[in-house]
Amino acid sequence: MNLILTSLAFLAGTAGVAVLWSGAWRMTLAQVPLFLAAAAVRQSVLLLLVYGGGQILSGPAAGIVIAAIVIGWAAYESLNLTVYRFFGVSLLSVLPHLPIKAGDKGGLGSGLRLLRGNMPWLKFSAFIVLAAACLLLADLQSLMTVSATSLGLAGLIQIVLSFRKSSLSASTVEQYFLRLGGRLPNGRLHKSIRKRPQPRAVPQVPPVDTILVILSESAGRQVPSSASALVTLGAQICALGGRSADWIAPTNALTASTCTDISIPCLMTGCAPFRDLATLHAMPTLFDLAKARGMQTLFYTSSLLGWANFDQFFDSAAIDEVFTPKEGGFAIINELSCDDYLIAERFCQTIRAATGPLLAVVYLNGLHIPFQSNSACAVPDRIGNRLQRASYINETCHGLILDALTDSGRYDNALILCAGDHGEDSRITGTDGETHLARLTQLTDSVIHPMFLVKPPANLPVAERRTLERNADGLVSLLDIAPTVASALDLDPPAGMAFDGQSLFQPIPADRIHITMNTNEWRSWPRSAVMIAQDQARICIDYQDTSHLCTDANGHPFAAQDDRKDRLLAEALKFPAVQKAVSAVFIDKARRGSGDDHGA
Repeated sequence: MNLILTSLAFLAGTAGVAVLWSGAWRMTLAQVPLFLAAAAVRQSVLLLLVYGGGQILSGPAAGIVIAAIVIGWAAYESLNLTVYRFFGVSLLSVLPHLPIKAGDKGGLGSGLRLLRGNMPWLKFSAFIVLAAACLLLADLQSLMTVSATSLGLAGLIQIVLSFRKSSLSASTVEQYFLRLGGRLPNGRLHKSIRKRPQPRAVPQVPPVDTILVILSESAGRQVPSSASALVTLGAQICALGGRSADWIAPTNALTASTCTDISIPCLMTGCAPFRDLATLHAMPTLFDLAKARGMQTLFYTSSLLGWANFDQFFDSAAIDEVFTPKEGGFAIINELSCDDYLIAERFCQTIRAATGPLLAVVYLNGLHIPFQSNSACAVPDRIGNRLQRASYINETCHGLILDALTDSGRYDNALILCAGDHGEDSRITGTDGETHLARLTQLTDSVIHPMFLVKPPANLPVAERRTLERNADGLVSLLDIAPTVASALDLDPPAGMAFDGQSLFQPIPADRIHITMNTNEWRSWPRSAVMIAQDQARICIDYQDTSHLCTDANGHPFAAQDDRKDRLLAEALKFPAVQKAVSAVFIDKARRGSGDDHGA
C-alpha cells in the first residue's frame, strides 16, 4: 500500500508542479486525464531506468547514472510544459515541425539561444526534488512495483477515455470534410527561382521613386501605444510629426496567417497561403518588382534570418543590401533579434546618403514575445508594461525613419506601408513570463487583424486616392501589399500567374473571400487552423471551442439557423490545401470529443 501511495504521490506531485509553474494554465477538465496518463507513463519509464541502472552498476557509478536519468527526466518534463504553454502541443509533437533544424546553418546556435532564454529553471529544479523524494521513499527493489502501479494508472485512464463519445454535431457540409481524411503537408521554404514581372509601359523613371515597407512582428491593430492603453500603436505612428492626415488605416485588414513563416512570404509576394510551394517560389517578391524598374533595394531586419529557411527565401540577386544583426555586429537581446533602434538608426544613415529611386523593407521584431523592453533609445522608466515599452521602441523607430525620409526629400512622394505580420493573443499584457502562443491554433479576433497603415504618394492621381480611401472600409489583406506596389510601379505579375491579393488603388469587391491558414506546403505543424472571411463574417476552423467544429472569430458557435457557416465553409472546397487543413481539424476535434489532447 505504501508503494502505491508513493506512486500516486509522485504522479500528484508531477501534476502539481505543472499547475503551479505553467503560468497561464490552459487545460480544461477534459484535458487533465490525458495529462495524467502521459505523465504516468513517463514516470514509469523513469523508475524502470533507475532500477535498471541500480542493478547493473554499483557504487559511485550507479549514483552518477541515476542522477543523469533524473536530470534528463526533469529536463524533459520542464521543456514539455514550456512547449505546451508556448504552442499548445507536446515537445515530441513539435520537434519534427520546428522552424529551426539542428542541421541548418546556424540552427544549433539559434536553438541554444532560444533554449537559454526559455528554459524553465524553477520547474526543472522542482522536478528533480520531486524525483529525489520519490526515490528516497522507495528502495531500489520496490521501484518495479511503483513503476507497475504508475503504468497501471496510465492504462486505467486510457481505458476510461476510450469509452468517451464525441458530442460534436456536424452539418451536412461539415460531415463531408470529416469523411475527406488526408494528411497535412510537410515542407519548408527554400531558395527560389523567381519569374520576372511584366511592365505595362517602359517609363524613363519609376512612377514612384521611393517605396518603403515597415513590418512590425506581432503588431496587431489593438496593440496599445506607449502613451496610453486607449490609443493604439497604429494611431500613434500616424500622429508622428503631426502627419495623421497623410495616412489611411483600413478598418478590416486581415492577415494571411498568424504564423510568421507563412504571413511574411505571402505578404512579400501576394501569393495566398493555399497555393503550392512551387507557385510561391516563382512569384516575384517586392524586391523583384523594384528591380524590374531599376530601383535600388534594401532589406534591414533586427532578426536573424537563419530560421524557417528565411535566409534561403530572401537569398536573391534582387536585393542590393541585406542588413541583419550579423552584419551590424549587434547583440541578440529579444529571442533571435537585436535592438530594433540600432537597425532603424543604421537604416536612416543609408536613406540620408542614398540617391535615386529605391524600395526598402525594414523588419522590426521588438513586439515579438517576450517584448523588447530595453533599448539604446532609452525607454522612459515611467512605462512599466513590457508591451508598451516595446511599443515605445517601435514608435521611436518609425519616427526616426519618417524623419529621415523627410530630411532626404523623399517623404511627400513616397508610398509607405506599415504593417504587422499578424496580431497577438489578447491575454498577453506584457508581464514577465507570459509566453503562450495560442494564436498558432486559435484564430481569435485579436490575432487575425494586423496593424495596417498606408501613406500614398502626394502625387497619386485623385481617382486612385479616392479609391484607396473607400477601400479602407472594405476587406483588406496583407496579400494586397505586393499588388499595390506592382500597381504603383506599373507592373503586372509574370505571364500566366496572378496575385491573390489586389491593388488597393482599385476597388475591392464587396463579396471578396479571404482565407487565413496556419499550415500549408511550406509550414507544417501538429495542428492546423483555418479562417474563411467575407466582409465582416468569419468562420474559424480552429481550437477556440472544442465542443463545436466551427466558430466565429470570438469563439462563439453559429446559431442552428445561420447558414453563413456552411456557405463560407463550402469555399474551402475550391482549394485542395484548405480542404486538407479543414478536414484535419475536424477529424482531430471529433476524435477527441469535447477535450483536446494537450500532448503533455
